[in-house]
Amino acid sequence: MENPKSPFAIAHYIYSEINKGKSSHTLERELKLSKYYINKHIWLCTWPKELVDSCLFYPDIFTPRILFSTFASRQKYYSKNEFEYLRTEIEKLIQKGAKHKPRKAVNYPKMRAGGSLITQRVRKENLKKIEKELAIKKKINEELKLNLEELLYYQQQFKELLGFHVVVQYSKSKQEGEIRINFKNEKDLDYLLSKMN
Repeated sequence: MENPKSPFAIAHYIYSEINKGKSSHTLERELKLSKYYINKHIWLCTWPKELVDSCLFYPDIFTPRILFSTFASRQKYYSKNEFEYLRTEIEKLIQKGAKHKPRKAVNYPKMRAGGSLITQRVRKENLKKIEKELAIKKKINEELKLNLEELLYYQQQFKELLGFHVVVQYSKSKQEGEIRINFKNEKDLDYLLSKMN
């Protein structure tokens, strides 16, 4: 059973009460939470179910401090691309595991907006890595090659014409293709050039 004091249980309670028609001011007084934390709890309700389940499965890692100070404080960033950045961050935290007890909340002096320079650099590196992976996936999906029969037919035609192994590729989205001819030495290259003239 879900812990009634977990941020997700409180978030679902707040969400259900707001749907029933309770005002946020009433909830603020009832739960003794500020409007800021009411909104952060509501944002937790927008997470995909598998991410919520992962956080509930590892309560020692995903403490309220992590959920609010790390994730909810940067809602706009972590909500991008259907929570892709949040999913990556959660997976990374699960792989690292909880190596120490969560620290008690302390009133630290305010840092720069967006965290320390080290945190910003790490965040930028993670963002670049995720964007690179997405670009590779997009490129693979985009390069739709000819079906096997057509590909083999064209390769066979070139092989008969030139006498060398040829690879034919075509991208329908870009409407352009590529032909690669494999040769072994200069003599083969001279032969190819004479065939083309």
